[in-house]
Amino acid sequence: MIVLHGTADFDGLRIAVLQGSAQEGYARNTYPRATVLAFTAGVTDVNLALNTGKADVAFADEAEVRRLAQRLAASCRRRLDDAAPYVDGRLPDGTRLHAVLAPVA
Repeated sequence: MIVLHGTADFDGLRIAVLQGSAQEGYARNTYPRATVLAFTAGVTDVNLALNTGKADVAFADEAEVRRLAQRLAASCRRRLDDAAPYVDGRLPDGTRLHAVLAPVA
């Protein structure tokens, strides 16, 4: 299991996503020093890449990205949910966190 606390934790990792998904754009923009592997065949290929070690992290759908953002927000003692749909904070390593949940974004 990989524990991620900030964007620097993604440096050099291989991130599996669905090609053309919002997660692909998010991963490429947020983690420029990671390798983004985009799969066209669906969630099955994303999970297979993760399970076989071809990928270190996978974003299979929007819910998974939301959970990651919520975990990161919690690590800087902030709340991120429908009642509080945006957060600005500083992670324990000093990295700034800015997250907005849809549809507010």
